Amino acid sequence: MLKSVVGGNGKKNLQWCKSKENFHYVPEHTRLLDRVYYLKLEEDLWKNYLIYSETYNCWTSPLSKTSMEKYIEKNKQNKTKAEEEVQKHVLLLKNYQQPNSNIDEQRLWVVLLALVRKGQKKLSQHYEHRKKRLKNSAQDYSLVRACYDCQPTQDEIMSMQIIWQATINECKSQQNVDILKQHLHMKRIPKSLDYLDQSFSNVEHTLARPIYNDNIRTTLTTRHKKIIAQNKLDLMTLYISMSEAATCGSHQYSEDEKNKLIHRMNQDSLRQFFVEPFIQAIEQRQKRIRQYMQYATKRRLHFFYHCSDDRRQKWYRRIYHLNLYWDILPSSSIIEVHTKLTPEQLVLLSRGPKYVPPCQSRFYKKKKKEKLIDEEHNNIMSTITEFFRQHGYYISKTRIDEFSNDLKNLLLRLYTKKLSRKLSVRAKLEHKLIMSIRRYLRKYQQVILRRTDKSKVFHLSDANDYQRKVLEYMQETEAYEEITSGISPLTANLNQVTSLLNLLYHVEKPLITKKQYEAMYPKENETELAHLYFIPKPDKVYICFFTHM
Repeated sequence: MLKSVVGGNGKKNLQWCKSKENFHYVPEHTRLLDRVYYLKLEEDLWKNYLIYSETYNCWTSPLSKTSMEKYIEKNKQNKTKAEEEVQKHVLLLKNYQQPNSNIDEQRLWVVLLALVRKGQKKLSQHYEHRKKRLKNSAQDYSLVRACYDCQPTQDEIMSMQIIWQATINECKSQQNVDILKQHLHMKRIPKSLDYLDQSFSNVEHTLARPIYNDNIRTTLTTRHKKIIAQNKLDLMTLYISMSEAATCGSHQYSEDEKNKLIHRMNQDSLRQFFVEPFIQAIEQRQKRIRQYMQYATKRRLHFFYHCSDDRRQKWYRRIYHLNLYWDILPSSSIIEVHTKLTPEQLVLLSRGPKYVPPCQSRFYKKKKKEKLIDEEHNNIMSTITEFFRQHGYYISKTRIDEFSNDLKNLLLRLYTKKLSRKLSVRAKLEHKLIMSIRRYLRKYQQVILRRTDKSKVFHLSDANDYQRKVLEYMQETEAYEEITSGISPLTANLNQVTSLLNLLYHVEKPLITKKQYEAMYPKENETELAHLYFIPKPDKVYICFFTHM
């Protein structure tokens, strides 16, 4: 932590702190500073307690004001004493300096102070939260007292409590909606749905029997996991709908109770004059309840965003070590073969064929990167010049050359610009995963990776299974035949087609027009032999439970 606070310009101070002679001075001074700022937080908290109590004319503490003031005074004396100890410890720095040491004292104190404030960041946030809770309690007390100043009857008190409780239930339901939606946004399934995972052990125990081969075992296990994950997602959607309905119902219930209360008070001649101030006081507390619940919801949602630069290790674990059992993945690969791919590799494949890994051009060689920049530059320039030509715009060659140079420089800057640390870590890791998957597929050629037909997810299957499907399809349709000679008949087919077209067109009275001839004439660069290529469908799972002798 000290290294992250010092930065690149304070290497001399960092080396001085790491030396054996001075190593115990820094922790002691940091401890004294930590004590001072802790006492400051305590003093500020209790001062706010007194201020809120006097401002809103409420006192909820079992301690008397005199005892509280004595405690604050004692805390102030302890803070003064701690500050004096810090000043004395500052003077001891001269005893640790060597004759040839060029330590910057001012920078050292700034660094240690920043270290203490960074270490107390969570503590400061906790004290700020306590102050807000104290202020909310004091305001809530004053609003409740304003309601009782209207001298409500017992029935009116019950209606008042029903309205407030319905408002609290409304805010809690809305909080559940926001939290569940945040789970979906962050692609994380809540732990409360882990009870659905209990069937995993039963299925795994059943599939462990030797009657199942590895491919069938992997296929069934993957399908079972996908079913459980989909059930969790459906339950989360259902819970969101239930909470939204509860929010609307609680709001309507409180409004109905408020209308009944107004109607009863208007019918009573003695209570008619208190209708407006009483209802206004109730609505003021409703508003305060909603404001505090919004703050509480925001505080709970804040814990989803813990992947900041200050918490690198946890951010690294969160992003790149997803749990396949309780993470909501963009898509799920169809796996029908036993593989040794790691969970991280499967997570990358689950993003689907349309996923574009970020900044992979940074790992290209220099010549390949230059070629890529040139191709992109030529494509952009050709598109722009063609647009100007079609619309009859005249642009001088000088302006075109200037724009071309600016565009080339822009592309160079974009391809060579330094990435942020987060993006760089992500790009490197995904590049590493992609290369490892390619090496695995080259090493184990029995595993075939393809893209499905409809859902556009990846499909992992056995090469023998694909070969079996090819033979079955050829026997059923009789539309294909296997080339056993090793010589492609494409050239002979092209000659037959071109000869036939020439006979139809190059005669005294052509049987086809020139346009038809040009449209039907085969292009050798784009012509290929019709071949059989299986694109797996996600709704069909091919499992053979019997082997033929």
